[in-house]
Amino acid sequence: MAIPLLLICMCLQVEVRLANKEEQSLEKDMIYQQVCRLTDRVAAKVNAGKDDTLLLAKKVCSRNFGRLNMLF
Repeated sequence: MAIPLLLICMCLQVEVRLANKEEQSLEKDMIYQQVCRLTDRVAAKVNAGKDDTLLLAKKVCSRNFGRLNMLF
């Protein structure tokens, strides 16, 4: 009769450890999803900044070439 009681205790311990591991896994998954959303937002801002910089560079170049053409 002692053996089944021991097995029950061991099973309960394993169930508790499994529940803890599942909780940790869910927490890590949630953190991963949050990091992905943040990095996506940062990447979008970086790309928007690149577009703005390119547009500004084109405007500056076109103005400077216009002035150079007037000199020659």
